[in-house]
Order: sequence, then structure tokens, then C-alpha cells
Amino acid sequence: MYSTPIYAISIDINPSIELGVNRLDRVVSAAAYNDSGNELLESLDIKNMRYTDAINALFSGSELQGYAEGGAEAVLVVSGGSERKNSEMLSAVKGCHYGSVQVYCYGSGSEIVQEAHENGLSAGKYKAYLELKQYDPSITVDEIRDMPMHEIRNMLSGYSGSGGSTEYRRHGSHGHSGGHGKGRRNAE
Repeated sequence: MYSTPIYAISIDINPSIELGVNRLDRVVSAAAYNDSGNELLESLDIKNMRYTDAINALFSGSELQGYAEGGAEAVLVVSGGSERKNSEMLSAVKGCHYGSVQVYCYGSGSEIVQEAHENGLSAGKYKAYLELKQYDPSITVDEIRDMPMHEIRNMLSGYSGSGGSTEYRRHGSHGHSGGHGKGRRNAE
């Protein structure tokens, strides 16, 4: 039971990683979805940490801060398990320390995670890909795989005029705002 991940927390800046979290709120697995994600995970020992401690360690470490300079944005997706636990984890994640990085958090059903993995992406980057695809059907998974989240959000802003979907809720060093939204495709 301990080593079985029930929940996933996807973190995308340009390092693109996903943490597997067990029923006891411990990180039991970590997967990278690009080279910078591999480098980041190799530099940290977050296994068996509480997921909030692991997220704080990721965002406070010097390894991630190099990617986080220059107005970086991150997308954080909590998925899996029950809707109640998903909401509880999302609230806890919003209390993490992100430094100067602007973080957009949302909850998702486990189906988006499965689709993301089938396409070789984390859930956060896959969600952004689906949103971009609505505006530009020619965009491919390979085109965004190593693209930093701020570039993806800039592309979305160019199409929608608002930086993308209203389901993202912004969190960062300037305080927290809003709750979490659920989109048409990923509502539980």
C-alpha cells in the first residue's frame, strides 16, 4: 500500500515532472517528462517526503530557480483519487512556497493524466496542449514538449487575449487568489 501512488501532482515550468503520492500523502514516485525534468529530479531527494514538503523543496532549490528567472510561470495539476481528497490536496498545494514563480493550480480527473502519459507529457503540459489545439489545430505534442510554460501561456494569450483558460488560478509570491476551477474536459 505504501509504495502505490494514488494521486499525481504534475509540475511544469520547463522542467516537466510528475510526483506520485500515496494514501499517506507521501511522494512514492517521481517521473520526468523532459531532459530538464530529469536533471531536476536527479539533483533532489524527495522520495518519502510529504507532497507539500517536496513541492517546497522543488521551488526553493537552486536547481529550479535557474529555470524560474525572468517571469517564469508554472502549472501545477493535482489529479486522481476522490474529488474531496483532490480538493484537499489542491488547497494544501496552494499553501506551498513558490518564491517569484507565478503558479497556476487546478484539479483534474485521472483521465487527463492517462491521456497525457499516452502522449509522453505531464498532465499540466498536456492540458495546455489541449487548450492550444483549440486555437491552432496544427500544433503538435512534439512542438510543446520542451517549451517553457510561460511561452505556452504567451501563445494562449495571443489567441484568447487573456493568457488562456480561466480555470487556472494564479499563486505566487504576491499572495493567493481564487479557488480552483474545473474545465469542461476534466471535471470530476
